[in-house]
This record gives sequence, structure tokens and C-alpha cells, in this order.
Amino acid sequence: MLIAMDITTALLGVGAVVLRAASLGQAKQLVEADGLSAAVLDFVLPDGHANDLCRRLNERDIPYVLHSGYTHLGDECHRGVVIPKPAAPNTIIDALLTMLRRPQ
Repeated sequence: MLIAMDITTALLGVGAVVLRAASLGQAKQLVEADGLSAAVLDFVLPDGHANDLCRRLNERDIPYVLHSGYTHLGDECHRGVVIPKPAAPNTIIDALLTMLRRPQ
């Protein structure tokens, strides 16, 4: 939770609009949000793994960062940029900016 708060604070500091989820169920709803431009997620959530989230983000062509201490990610998460925990929030922001600048 503290890591999520640090990342949220850093993202807000650079002008991002942040939607937060504390569970896989909440994240599945947020992944469908109109205007979602990128995502940061942990692979292991309290109620499951992020495979379905990755699959849906891939389908929607939304870039994402997997910030996780878990090393065995599902095949569905192959398009995400993996940043192992711990990492400075700026590392995550830099990765997101790089992905958002890529032509689709």
C-alpha cells in the first residue's frame, strides 16, 4: 500500500490523473475506463494474479508497467514493461512516458 501511495503521489506531481484499485476486481472495472492511457500494476493482487488485466490492456492497446516483486509473470503480460520492486517512482514515470511517446 505504501508503494502505491508513493507512485500515486509522484504521478500526481507530474500532472497525471490517477485511478487506484486495491483489488483485482476493482482493477478490472478501471481497465475499462474511457480515456485510460496507461497503467501501473502489481502482478500479484490480494484476490488474484494480473493475467486478465494484462490481456485486456493488450486488447485495448494500453501500455502498462508491471511493478512487482513476483518474477514468474503470466504469458498474457509479455507486452508490459517489468520494473522489479523496489524502484523509485521516477523510474516508473520515465517508463510510462517512454511508452506513451511511442507511435501506435
